Amino acid sequence: MTGTSGSEGGAWRSNAPGLPDAAPVGSGALQKFNGTARPEHGADVAVIVALNGFTKPATEFAERHDIVLIGRPELKRWAHGEHLYAVVGEQHSPA
Repeated sequence: MTGTSGSEGGAWRSNAPGLPDAAPVGSGALQKFNGTARPEHGADVAVIVALNGFTKPATEFAERHDIVLIGRPELKRWAHGEHLYAVVGEQHSPA
């Protein structure tokens, strides 16, 4: 999914891999996503959603490459009304 962030105009790219019975997302999927999110789709913020979480190598890769990870706990907080910027941390909000 690709879009812009309202009046801020920041571009974002998100991906929601897997099915409910899938394993946690590994670093290979994040590497592939990272290779296209910004250069191909022009994302300012790369966001990936996974209901079954992320492996430790995937989490470490995301930290090194500034990819926002949203797992089930974060998705639940967002769905229950918490602002997305608070869920993912203020460092990812538009300047």
